[in-house]
This record gives sequence, C-alpha cells and structure tokens, in this order.
Amino acid sequence: MHGVYHDFREPVSQKSYKIVAEIFNRETATEIGNKYSECSVIQFSGEHWHRFARKEAEKMAAIRVIAGDEKFGIDEIAAFGDDYNDLEMIRKCGTGIAMANGIDEVKQAADYICGSNNEDGVGRWIEKNIL
Repeated sequence: MHGVYHDFREPVSQKSYKIVAEIFNRETATEIGNKYSECSVIQFSGEHWHRFARKEAEKMAAIRVIAGDEKFGIDEIAAFGDDYNDLEMIRKCGTGIAMANGIDEVKQAADYICGSNNEDGVGRWIEKNIL
C-alpha cells in the first residue's frame, strides 16, 4: 500500500515511514516537528502540506549509504531536484542540478539548471553531460 489517508480523529494504527499533513500555520508544523527530534519537517512549495519523516529516511541519508556501499564519494554524484526536500542533496553532492520547474531556492543552490520534468530535463542533461 503506497498511502493511507487518515483524518487523525482516531490514533494511527499502521507503521509509517513518513506522514504528510495539511497544516495552514507554519509555526504549528514547526512546533510539532520540534517535539520529535528524530524527525525532520519539510514544507512542500506553494502548499500547506508538510512532510514529517525520520531523519534516516531523507534523500541525502540514502545517498550516503549507497555511496558507502558502492565505494564512491559524494563528490562523484549528480543529484537532481525541484523542491525543498531536494535542497540538501543539491548542495552536498558533487553536482547539483535543478529542474527548470523547480523552486527558486533549489535553482539558486544548484550548479546547473536542466529542462523541466515535462521536457525530459534529467534525461537530456545526462545525455549531454555524462553519456
């Protein structure tokens, strides 16, 4: 099952790796996140949706594990992103590439900007710069 929609009137009874909640007040989302130090809180751009997830479940954590297992450096990795949850990997990987349809913060942090999702930006960037 990929997603369970729950209105939180009753306790959540299923194990979860992340929770996405619609919270109209950013301070409330931050307060909730501060209560659980093992979690991170990220707001999706332009929306009231906030993702609460274990810090170990973040994209950069996965990149570190894979890089270690495969024995290559973070500086050898190209990361593509478009939203707040991509900022860390865009900043920390060897090459950060923002999607043309991405938020300004990601574009500013990136080394390159490729085409949008609708323009097959990732594939075109890889063909031009890696293959």
